[in-house]
Amino acid sequence: MARIVIFSTLVVICTEILAQKVSESVSFDIDSKTHIITDVYVDGKGPVKLMIDTGTSVTFLTPNAFTQLVIAGGKHKLKFGAVEVPDVNLVNSPISMYQGVDGMVGWDVLRNFIVTIDFTAKKLYFTKKENYKKPDKAETVKFTKMMNGAIVLTVSIDGKDPVLMWYDTGTPDNIYLLPDVAQNFGLSGSGKQKVKEFKLGSEGVKFSNVEVNVYESAIARNAIRSLGGKPVGTIGTPFFYSYSVGIDYFNNELILVKKK
Repeated sequence: MARIVIFSTLVVICTEILAQKVSESVSFDIDSKTHIITDVYVDGKGPVKLMIDTGTSVTFLTPNAFTQLVIAGGKHKLKFGAVEVPDVNLVNSPISMYQGVDGMVGWDVLRNFIVTIDFTAKKLYFTKKENYKKPDKAETVKFTKMMNGAIVLTVSIDGKDPVLMWYDTGTPDNIYLLPDVAQNFGLSGSGKQKVKEFKLGSEGVKFSNVEVNVYESAIARNAIRSLGGKPVGTIGTPFFYSYSVGIDYFNNELILVKKK
């Protein structure tokens, strides 16, 4: 009888522990161009190294990755650690500008979860909407979600009129501004510079002495043009290195927690 009681108690404890595990974590690396890279299995094959990119709407692999995995385009199951995402439509597309990357994970996958990027721990956390609880002391910034899933934020620089910027984890710069726009903020038309105050969102999450990079880029202009020409620059991965960033596509929010 005692053995039965002990066994039953262990079952209850194990069940409670499993119930408390509401999210799955996946390790990632930051490459030399500040991209977030993680290992992903496709239909049990791999892994391949994919970039987590909030700036792309679809998930795709390079032609070499398709050959390596011996698969064709179409729907496949992706696995990040213990996280499985079925029926992902994989597009075959070259990304010659990125060395050592086999493809990108886009909005079509990320939108299924509240994805938290913890840059200090180098962990991605995938949490189902119904299981998510905002961390204590979190600061929330509302964003506009464009038709292609792009995250567009309202930003104020040195107290000037607000502008729109695109949060793109595929961008290597801390903050990037188009040259003609940078001059409106008293910045020169090229090079890395500092602004005294960078206010994020209408909620006014403030950052001080922020580095801004200004240069002409046809790629950036074309990307911004694809968003209707409204954003004037991008916020890249390095900007949040001292934060944990939750991306909530269900409520159009960034959830920021300052790390020590």
